[in-house]
This record gives sequence, C-alpha cells and structure tokens, in this order.
Amino acid sequence: MKYKVVLLIIIAIVTIGFTVFDIFYEKKEDIESLYIQVPIASKSINKYETITEEDIKYTSVYKDFVQNSNIILDTNSIIGKHSSGNISENEFFYASGIVTEIYDSQDYESLYNVNVPREYQSIIKNYDYVDLWLDGNEDNYIISTPLVENIKIYYYLDNADNVITSENKNVASIILDVPVEVNNALEKIADNPDFNIYPVVKSPESVEDITINDIIYSFS
Repeated sequence: MKYKVVLLIIIAIVTIGFTVFDIFYEKKEDIESLYIQVPIASKSINKYETITEEDIKYTSVYKDFVQNSNIILDTNSIIGKHSSGNISENEFFYASGIVTEIYDSQDYESLYNVNVPREYQSIIKNYDYVDLWLDGNEDNYIISTPLVENIKIYYYLDNADNVITSENKNVASIILDVPVEVNNALEKIADNPDFNIYPVVKSPESVEDITINDIIYSFS
C-alpha cells in the first residue's frame, strides 16, 4: 500500500509537471509570436557610407511597434545601399534614411557644385544649409551680395569629386539643390572671371525657405 501511494504521488507530480510545462511552453510561444527580428546598426555608420552585412545585427521588438512604421525589415533593402545621414550604433534603419545611388556628376547635371573656401573645409560637414554670395567688379563698382539663401547641401565632395563619408576628411566642394533656372544662372556667372561665387555657412536657427535674389539674373 505504501508503495502504491508513493507511485501515485510520483505520477501526480509528473502529470502536473507536464501540464505546467505545456502551459508555460504555449504561453512562451504565444509571447514570442508577438515579437519580430528587426535589423539595426551594429556600429556607427557615416553619412553616405555604403552599408555592408557587417554593419547589421538584429534585435527583437514588439510587432505592433513596427507596423505602419518607416522601419526597414528586409536587409536586402539595406545592404549595398547608402545612409542619407549619420546612423548611430543600435539605431533602426528607416526607409527615409537609405539612398540607393549617391552623387555622380554625370547623372545630376542640375545640381550646382561650388568650391568651399579654405576656412570652411574642415567644419562645413557640421552644416546642412548655406547661402551663396557673389563678389566681383561691375562697371568699376565693387559688388558683394547674396544670390541665393537657405540652400540645402546634398553632398560633400573631396578633391577627387568623390562623396565624403569619413568624418575626418576635408571638404573641397559641395553639391547644392537649387531650381534649374537658378543653376543655369549660377553657371553663367561662374564663367565670368570678374565674379566669384562662394558659400557662407548657415546656422540651423536661421534657416527658412530658399530665397532667390533677382539680381542673380542680371549678371547672367
């Protein structure tokens, strides 16, 4: 009788154990089904740097968190592409932060390329906007005037016209996004040896909508 009681107790414990295990396992599966693996940056990535497989790791996040979001889930949409801005370690990859192709002078003839003065070459990567100024001589008068204000910088180039992705590299020229007619006017002015067009960095607090000084057309 004693052995039967012990045996029944053991059977009861095992049965309860399996029942608890099944409940726990089912709960765990239910919880895990609420999460998804999402790619994040395994290290800091500089602006316009080509993203490789080594730059990516994964983290588990709540599915509802990524629904209807801009977060990229498929690494095929990341690897081999370029970051449109600096990406910090452990940061998500967003569709708005990925660029498929970066600047090629043959493909972007409408974007304006202007040389950067020496005093700005080491610091201009800290700025996203510039004004374009004109210096020169016209009918024996010295001219100094803004041509276009609040212009977005698209790319920073080195001396070989390569897009800069390294933080410690000086900028030789910048690519600006201006309307086509403004770009054409700037190109004509730049062809005149009496004039010099140069950028002036813009404080983020003072950036407004792009402003075009109509005087730009009188020089072109």
